[in-house]
Amino acid sequence: MRRLLSLFCVLSLFVTAAAAAADSKPSTSDTAKSKLLETILANAGAAKAPKINGVLRFDVTAEETTSDGVPHDSKFTAWVNPANFGQRRLQLNPKVVIGFDGQAAWATIGGKPDTRPQTGLQGAGTLNRLLLPLLLPFSLDQAGVHLGSPSKTTWERKPALKTSLIFPPNFFYSPVMDTNWELFVDPATHRILGAQFTASYEYSKVGAEGMRYYVLTWTTVDGLTLPAKVLAVGIDPQGHESGHVKRINVTWKKVAGDASLFLSPEALAAIGEK
Repeated sequence: MRRLLSLFCVLSLFVTAAAAAADSKPSTSDTAKSKLLETILANAGAAKAPKINGVLRFDVTAEETTSDGVPHDSKFTAWVNPANFGQRRLQLNPKVVIGFDGQAAWATIGGKPDTRPQTGLQGAGTLNRLLLPLLLPFSLDQAGVHLGSPSKTTWERKPALKTSLIFPPNFFYSPVMDTNWELFVDPATHRILGAQFTASYEYSKVGAEGMRYYVLTWTTVDGLTLPAKVLAVGIDPQGHESGHVKRINVTWKKVAGDASLFLSPEALAAIGEK
């Protein structure tokens, strides 16, 4: 899968360069996919996001039942900068905090910086893995995230638009999730219905599952439309759902804060020294 993704990237760069040399105008497919994302974001209130005075906090609780019938409960709290949804902060548990300042990820354990070499890549991947479905559609407006050309399909037996989602390598820091995804959109409202990925054969044969995310309900916070209830269901390579189910509830509110909330302790200390 990684070889296929690498080949895809190389071919895409070659084709893009050739097209640019021949014609500076975007292709019809490029226009269609960028227009779709623009419409989705606009309908979710993207124009209002930079005007919000403060940051958004969201408290997440999840009830999960794995395929063997064992229940698991989890919860965490996170913050995002509405002026830049790339800036996120996650209180994973009482000891671990993971942040992304818009350029790089950082983490603290027990209040002390995690200086391990893999922290940056692993931290960013953890934030994307846990938060991407909860920040839809704004989480799609990140560098390196690309939508394919939309096509007609169905979702829950109703008309929908389907487009591929292509993420940069190691976006989720998970070999199972670091693959191509599909996004499903309501053609009437341009609101996201859900998203899914399937595990490649090399991982599914050792028990790994893909995942299908249903955005069940939405809420509005200061003009932004964000997921309130998300259902995640395990799927096999053919798209058949398993008994692995995760029900996610998200409670949103605007709180006081600014971009400094998303800076690492080292960056804050450096600012304080000036």
